[in-house]
Amino acid sequence: MATRDVAVLQRIRARRREMAHSDPQAIEVQGTKSMTAADAYREDAHTSPAAKQIGFDPEEFGKAVGEAIRNAVEPLHKRIAVLESGGGKKAAGRCGLVFKGAFQRALDYEEGDVVTQNDRVYVAARAVSAGEGLREGMAGWVLMVKGVAQ
Repeated sequence: MATRDVAVLQRIRARRREMAHSDPQAIEVQGTKSMTAADAYREDAHTSPAAKQIGFDPEEFGKAVGEAIRNAVEPLHKRIAVLESGGGKKAAGRCGLVFKGAFQRALDYEEGDVVTQNDRVYVAARAVSAGEGLREGMAGWVLMVKGVAQ
């Protein structure tokens, strides 16, 4: 870090300490000017030699950071909403995986149904009609866990 940057940081820290010990709403700066703590911080950021040299605008920087965070978090909010609504496949109150017990060839299974057979746990990757068997690698079923005692 450059010496001038260290000096700027030291001034900012000193000003923050000063603000912490005084009225947070109004402080005296240079003995003549009354301003809020936020105004003092903003003025220091605008008037420091390092900020002037690179054309740094803390308000624009704050807006850009806020927008970047919103853009990064928005897809997560959307995905959470989809998951909370049942993963987009909510049908008749169904949501996520549903344990159905031991596999029975005579039953129909929906996507997301979980069954056991021969110390293994399978999940239906699609709707499976009655009469379709259950073997490892068979279309419609995915092996989840191997070697589970029933």
